[in-house]
Amino acid sequence: VSGNQGIAEAVLGIEPLVTIDEMRSGGDGEVFRIRGWATSGTSHPGNTFSKTIYLQDDTGGVALVPFTGENIEVGTPIEVVGRKEIRGGNVVLKIIDYDKKLDEPLYNYTPETTPNKDAMDYDANGGRLMQVEGKVTKVTYTDDRKVVSRITLKDGNGDFAEILIEDGIVSGADGKNNLAS
Repeated sequence: VSGNQGIAEAVLGIEPLVTIDEMRSGGDGEVFRIRGWATSGTSHPGNTFSKTIYLQDDTGGVALVPFTGENIEVGTPIEVVGRKEIRGGNVVLKIIDYDKKLDEPLYNYTPETTPNKDAMDYDANGGRLMQVEGKVTKVTYTDDRKVVSRITLKDGNGDFAEILIEDGIVSGADGKNNLAS
């Protein structure tokens, strides 16, 4: 066992395993060990977040930063030790170490349609893979008007949801941002 591997195994074993919801409810700056499945990955260039992946379990979701691992497929089971931080109002887990659970099968979360009011409740649902429906009430473009940056939807209850479009995300099928066309 290499020195780094031994340290990583020791770190992963020190902190008790908690749910993502328990981590999100914990204190800023505290160290947590969580386990979940990647709801965004790094295996498809142009369809990734910059140095970030999202991890979800049955209790919640969270962004893992900085994430520079390669070939992470959506659905990959991962165990992470990290420090909870609040960045721009968002809960993230700053990675100390992580371990892909290669001996476990992939699991893809299929989002159920969620009322806009619930989807926009960040305390309850921040970091989760979600699906919303509604009538488009507004489309916001980047300053150069080449790329859609935000879509606002109004559902049947009259509640709004804002869908943010990450700058570098493109279609996995053709490598283009088809939302702007």
